[in-house]
Amino acid sequence: MNNQRLLRKASILSFGCSILILLLFCAGLSFLGNHDSPFFFNDPNAFFWGIFLPIISLFFYWKFSRRLKHTLAMARPTKNMLSFYHVFAYQTSFLLCFGFIVIALAQPVCGKESIQGKSEASEIVICLDLSASMNVKDINNESRLGVAKRMISALVGKLEGQKIGLCIFAGEAIEEVPVTADYSMFEVFLEGIETNYISYQGTNIPEALNLGSQMFSSSKNSKLLILVTDGENHETEESQTLKFIQQQGISFLGIGIGTPDGGKIVLDPNAPEDGYKIDNEGRPIVSGLNQKFIEKLSNELNGTTIIVDEPFPNIDTLMEEVIRLKKTGLSKINFEIQASWYKYAALGALLSLVFWMFILKLVK
Repeated sequence: MNNQRLLRKASILSFGCSILILLLFCAGLSFLGNHDSPFFFNDPNAFFWGIFLPIISLFFYWKFSRRLKHTLAMARPTKNMLSFYHVFAYQTSFLLCFGFIVIALAQPVCGKESIQGKSEASEIVICLDLSASMNVKDINNESRLGVAKRMISALVGKLEGQKIGLCIFAGEAIEEVPVTADYSMFEVFLEGIETNYISYQGTNIPEALNLGSQMFSSSKNSKLLILVTDGENHETEESQTLKFIQQQGISFLGIGIGTPDGGKIVLDPNAPEDGYKIDNEGRPIVSGLNQKFIEKLSNELNGTTIIVDEPFPNIDTLMEEVIRLKKTGLSKINFEIQASWYKYAALGALLSLVFWMFILKLVK
């Protein structure tokens, strides 16, 4: 009777001690973690497996109780009977092993940890000319702006992870779309752009380059500045801007839109019947592509020049620049993620299993 009572006591104590140790373990994780972030379990549903803890404890009690009765019935010497400590250690180690596995499955999370990775998020900023001359239809009777938008849209459709922003300019420059990886949003803004977006007309390329170069983030990712224009620059002060672009290591691509012969500039692209812009002598103003200016600008920035004079441009050369940018755009970055502590629970389960296997030899 005393042996039966000791066995019951060992089972109850082993179950209670196991639960206590598991609770202290969770409390310890919460204390050791970053207190700026709450302690929680990523998958609390895993605790439903905890219902097996009392079932396992009852099973062991039943198993050892039967063994005790069998031993007493065979009238074996009491020195061969299981000791209170063996039963306690056997059950406790197994319950801890199972409990730690449940905690590991629940994925305890507390605080944050810093890890290092690589970023390929190269950045592209397009400076799109919206001066009145971009309405000239000298590319198979299509406007320069229409062809430019079609080319940019084709470029966006081929991007894979790069971020892109849009700067529009005429007499002044405006940040239309900040640098983003949301290509759908970019396309929506691009589609609605017309030359009447900017009331202050002219072609202020230096201001456009200055604003475009400042739209990039401060990260060390590769950066590409694309200027899309017909090359009619009405401003000359650009030396400081060019120096800044070079100092920041920003790549440059100048895209000329139009033909050298050019065409007349309509007063209103939505009402071409209103006529064309005229000079002081009353003659229609003819706007042609200023290829020399674009090439000169590209040479000063160690960039590339592309001339577009077809309604459906081949963007292979443009994509080559983007691909080259992506290859050189790898950079190491540090970022924070939620700190998972499941590995410590898994280690506890492993140690408990090893101890249980050691006790197993003693109780056989």
